[in-house]
Amino acid sequence: MFTYNTQRAIAVRGTSAQLALAEWLFNEIDQPRTGASSNASPSYDFQDSAPVGSAVGVVRVFYLPHAASVQDLQKIATTIRTTAQIPRVFTFNAPRVLALRGTVDQLQQAGRMLAELDPADFPTAP
Repeated sequence: MFTYNTQRAIAVRGTSAQLALAEWLFNEIDQPRTGASSNASPSYDFQDSAPVGSAVGVVRVFYLPHAASVQDLQKIATTIRTTAQIPRVFTFNAPRVLALRGTVDQLQQAGRMLAELDPADFPTAP
């Protein structure tokens, strides 16, 4: 993936599965977020580069609009990465987004941790 900042463009090259994931991520992240609280995206099953029999190909996007600063978002990302042992954690600073790739269990643990770290973004269901 390459960015062309002056043209506000992105060039992507990869397998068809990688391009489908890139399209899903662009569509998922490039949405206006409204409301006082956040939510998480549905899971995206991505097995293209995972070893056969591996379950590390699940991708999920979490929105954290109440993260007060970029430093807070980075701190949350580091906590999630180390505690849930998720090797693929990406932050998008301006929209306060975390994109995670790992196993189903790792992403469920990340969701629970986010609910504990920031109940404003992830309120518990009644």
